[in-house]
Amino acid sequence: CTTEVGKLKQTLFSRCISLRFHKVNPLVSQKRLREICDQEGIDIEDDALLDISRSSDGNVRLCIQYLETLSQSSSDGEKITKENVEETLNIFDRNKVSVLFDFIYNKNMGDAIVFINNMINSGFDA
Repeated sequence: CTTEVGKLKQTLFSRCISLRFHKVNPLVSQKRLREICDQEGIDIEDDALLDISRSSDGNVRLCIQYLETLSQSSSDGEKITKENVEETLNIFDRNKVSVLFDFIYNKNMGDAIVFINNMINSGFDA
């Protein structure tokens, strides 16, 4: 199976419709996720929705899949937070890079190493 157009035989390719999808802006997908949450009664923070949108890299179907995963993993009536998203989907918070750079800039190498070890132990690759 291939998605490379050049590897498809011409007879097969002539019978196919080529659809090119563009990535969706995270703010647009966040808005759509908010609509879904309101319809389904899912209590979730806006920052959590934005993290879901950003982590899906413009893929709407993946956004919805992530939302389903989070809603199923949360307890009834529990609000889904940004922290829940990071933990459940194993998303790296970009602000943590800033914290690491602050440790390095302030020549606090001990805390930097502990910080890196904690990130690795939580499942992120170095």
